[in-house]
Amino acid sequence: MPVLRIEPRVSEVWVGPGESVALEVMIYGRQDILDKTLNDSVRFDWSERGSMAGGGKFLEASVGDGDGESDDWKVIYRAPDTPGEYDVGAKVMDGDCLGRRAGESAAEAEARCEALFSVSVLSPLGAVGDARPTPDNPVGDVPIVIAGSNGIQHGVFTPEEGGRVEFGGCEFSAPPGAVPNLEVIGVAAEVFKEEFSNRRFAHRGARCRLSVVDSEGRSVSDYSLWKPSEVCLPMPDEFLGRIDKINIALFGSDDAAQLLSSTVRLNGRDGALQICGSISSLPLTAGVVTSAADQLATTPTPTPPATPDAPETGGYGPSSRAALLLLMLIGISATAIAVAMLRGGRRRNDPVK
Repeated sequence: MPVLRIEPRVSEVWVGPGESVALEVMIYGRQDILDKTLNDSVRFDWSERGSMAGGGKFLEASVGDGDGESDDWKVIYRAPDTPGEYDVGAKVMDGDCLGRRAGESAAEAEARCEALFSVSVLSPLGAVGDARPTPDNPVGDVPIVIAGSNGIQHGVFTPEEGGRVEFGGCEFSAPPGAVPNLEVIGVAAEVFKEEFSNRRFAHRGARCRLSVVDSEGRSVSDYSLWKPSEVCLPMPDEFLGRIDKINIALFGSDDAAQLLSSTVRLNGRDGALQICGSISSLPLTAGVVTSAADQLATTPTPTPPATPDAPETGGYGPSSRAALLLLMLIGISATAIAVAMLRGGRRRNDPVK
């Protein structure tokens, strides 16, 4: 593979004990130009380094190829439970990196295809020595909303306050510190219905599309958050019996679905069930899925009984229930007439006393 070098997208991150954070590498091709087309073909070896290695865990991220392996350009790192400084590295697997160039040592060639991250696992409750930078808003007034170039109003998210938007049951919330310092962004939610099934997943209910703009209203195609944030969707009725087998998934342009780490809970408004997933970048399109193997069988909608056609004159055409009642009344009347005739015949045949 023509990989010249890789770099960490964000080299220093801060998380709490046991929290998850997305780690990403940027891949530069043979001409030393960032080449996202290599994301789907290059494989990486992610590992913890140093004396404190071994306490964290790597998980496949939403952009992964769905094979369950954490060997893609982006992974989810679940931090250890013990506070401290952890070193994480991503190395291009053998054969995917260009060899030594003229005048370059073997160590230098190897370093080109390796990205290093520093993960600070902080003490709970912001204890003394907490290394996380204090959220800091930009100088000046912060707008109430930001209008995108398409005229859509976007809710404002800042470093100090974070933010929240909700539309049609789709909720997105970011905590303080999620937006990088001195930046302001706008986020808008759009909800639409679309169902699909493939060999891996079945999707039901609403999809949520989150768009992001900068402080000037310009659309942003790739925005990384400093802290994990959350997208939530209503629980589809079809999946209520499979709560333990559902997830939030992100959908790509080709409808490929990649799972997020998800939880089910009651929302704070009406107590309805919703499912939420942790995200670290925008924009995105999310929906609720279950695996194809556990897909609920669709129950055919029963066909209602046919009703008699209305008379051609436009008069009243009885319903099936009314017709049944009419037949019952006719039967009862016929029985009563027969009994009366039988009694009358017996009276005529009786001898006169």
